[in-house]
Amino acid sequence: MAHSPLKQSNMNEDLTKITVDNFESLKKELLRIRKLTEQENIAHQEFKSARFASKTSIEEMDELIKKIDEFQKIFTRNSHEREYQDQSTRECNSNSFRLFCRLLARTLHTFTIYFGSYDRRSLGFDSLFDGAVQVLNQRRNFYDQLYHTDNNALLAYELKLEEREHESYSTIGDRQSLLALKRKHSTTLTTYLKQCMQFHAYFYVNDVCDNIDTLLNRLFADKQEHTVYLKCPQRQKLTQALKRICIPLTCPNLRLESNINYASEQLSNQNLSTSFIPSKPLRKQLRKTVHDVHVDQIIRDHRWIVLLGSSGCGKTTLARWLTHEFARAISEDLEQVSIKVGDEKKHFGPARLPILICVSEFTDWLQSHPTSTLFDYLGQHTWQNESYLKEKFEMIQDFVLHRHALIILDGLDAVATFELRAQALKLIQDFIGSFVLSSDFISVYDDVQLAKMWSTQVDRCEGIEPGNVIIITGRIAGYDVQPLRSELIAHHRIIPMTPKDVSDFVTTWCTDVQAKVINLFITIVPKLKDRQLAENQDWLCASKLLEIFHSRKEITAWASNRRLLSILCILFARHGIPSLANTRMLLYQQMVELIIQQSQTENHILKYVLSQLALYIHLCSKSGLIDEFDLKTLCRLSFKQWHNQNSNEHCPLSLSELRYKTEQFIQILNEDTGMVATPYLGIYGFFHSSFQEYFVHILMMTKNPSPEELAPRFYNFYSRLPMRGPLLFAMSKISSEWDWERYNRFCDQLISYNNHYNKYVPLGALLFVTSLADLTCLPSKSIVFNALDSLLLVDDDEPETCFFQSSLSVAFNILPVPMVHQ
Repeated sequence: MAHSPLKQSNMNEDLTKITVDNFESLKKELLRIRKLTEQENIAHQEFKSARFASKTSIEEMDELIKKIDEFQKIFTRNSHEREYQDQSTRECNSNSFRLFCRLLARTLHTFTIYFGSYDRRSLGFDSLFDGAVQVLNQRRNFYDQLYHTDNNALLAYELKLEEREHESYSTIGDRQSLLALKRKHSTTLTTYLKQCMQFHAYFYVNDVCDNIDTLLNRLFADKQEHTVYLKCPQRQKLTQALKRICIPLTCPNLRLESNINYASEQLSNQNLSTSFIPSKPLRKQLRKTVHDVHVDQIIRDHRWIVLLGSSGCGKTTLARWLTHEFARAISEDLEQVSIKVGDEKKHFGPARLPILICVSEFTDWLQSHPTSTLFDYLGQHTWQNESYLKEKFEMIQDFVLHRHALIILDGLDAVATFELRAQALKLIQDFIGSFVLSSDFISVYDDVQLAKMWSTQVDRCEGIEPGNVIIITGRIAGYDVQPLRSELIAHHRIIPMTPKDVSDFVTTWCTDVQAKVINLFITIVPKLKDRQLAENQDWLCASKLLEIFHSRKEITAWASNRRLLSILCILFARHGIPSLANTRMLLYQQMVELIIQQSQTENHILKYVLSQLALYIHLCSKSGLIDEFDLKTLCRLSFKQWHNQNSNEHCPLSLSELRYKTEQFIQILNEDTGMVATPYLGIYGFFHSSFQEYFVHILMMTKNPSPEELAPRFYNFYSRLPMRGPLLFAMSKISSEWDWERYNRFCDQLISYNNHYNKYVPLGALLFVTSLADLTCLPSKSIVFNALDSLLLVDDDEPETCFFQSSLSVAFNILPVPMVHQ
């Protein structure tokens, strides 16, 4: 078996012996692969090309084994000759020889481990084999010139690694095994693991039921007894239980691709200087795309990982799931973490203690501990302000020092200010440089040419020493300004959901939620145990929901965002298909109300400020975006206006109160509401333009205007192209909420209003016809006919040509057939 030089004494004699042993171990692994290959060739000659992914021949393997054997003989002979050199010569060359022995032993040990986890069927075998040939040739040439060259960069780097090893030894002594640490901290560890699994076992779904009686009878009513009655205590318990149900947290089906190479500071700065928005992602020049990489492979192959994605794409869900599964593995005394994901078993490498840190909570803690570090925070870290441990924080730190931890820093972007983010980033970089080292004590900030033995090498954490692994999550927005720059860091981007991903998500959500709700009913109402579920009950029929997704463009666009997709599923659970088949205005109204309910700000105030934001962007920003400085100014003015118009208090809001409310509003926007997105650092905009148009229409309809006041206002707005979207929402709202008489008066005013524009172009009739698809009901027939008559204008030169033929065609396709005939 190969020996790592890092576990042994650095005396020359010991290093020489270790190096010779590692020569033998490497040859043994290569001979094993050669033997298997020879057996396969004899047994399956006709299938050779199809069976093997490798193009490496047996002759090439024999050649490499021969060269290794020759190198070993030369090294052994020279090592013996050194014993007979005079003392002054031996001392002069001693340090160089010692460091080279350490380098060579480490190289042989690394290749032994890599070949031990590969065979010729592995896709990466050729790359590994070519790397071994290249590196061993380099080591041989370097050995030949060891005492005759001034180029000692390799030895200087080896000395640096040795110093790091000595520093680690002086801090903790011999590295303890995972089992030894578990025994040492058994009581505290049990408490911590229990908290990890308790915090991250479930995700919560709020308000899935709109009417308990309707749902109960829909699920359990039968032909003989159509109605199920609840006792008052049972009703109260069910009402409380259904407000928030917990669903087991499963692995989110994320599609990952390698993203941007942030190592080139010069290139990044060059692009930043020519970019109007400094945080704009620089994907075109630097992207390297590899599709369909699962997170288990990333954790196996890399030690330093950054996962980037848009709001609501599943980053935090993944972080929580990993925390739960790694905690479960340690609690069950598993050495390896293997988890069944769907129909496939995924292997995540050795068991490690999971440490999930919310970066925003870390920066909050820094406010009261300004001189502390990220390492100091370990053990005191929280989840939604609830502690994992009350005492004995050194247990967590012990696992990190002995390199048995999986550290997950979630939400690098979710920091209140740019200054705090810079401070947190500096502390994170220091932590990574000190505590997340490879098994050979390589740092992520080392020269990549020295750190990597060959160009395609990845740090296969499960194969060498387990070591700490760090995963950092964040939104792409802002990361480009202050990235973690190193070619050793694996950057991956979470890409949008495919239609199949959406289908899988909806099916799983519906199945899990329905099973949980049925179980709640049976638990609280025991008599339901003996009752069969209603035949053909389809409360949460995923196929029906997916049909709506395919038929409505707005919903299809939302479905790519997991956050909005969850909201749509809740709407489906509460109100059924009709809620999603409603007019656009009613659908958006339900969506917005459900999202705003989950914030801690008063609904009316939040809606008012969002409307002011939407109007500003709609009229003043061609890009559809607003920067944080202008946003804060707008928020302060909006809160001030709201207070003056709606508060019974005569004193105005103080400056500190305005600042507090503004910061609270910005925090809500940053917490991924699903309506507002931050495409770049400090830049905000609505997730979809239709949300923006919806909030603009709210302002248009404030103060409950009369039909006579509103019709002229619509004419003024309709002449501006950007306002036509909000006008359609307003038309839909009027048709659904105004009484019949008032609605008729408005439509009559809109169509017959006599102004400069309407004299030549029937704007009112055009707006009415355009909004037909969004109207809940039609006005009187006479008003509809007047609108159609207004559009029957013809060209005097060509009487057969109607100016508004396309608008009439749209109207005829939407209006009831008897009305069209009439």
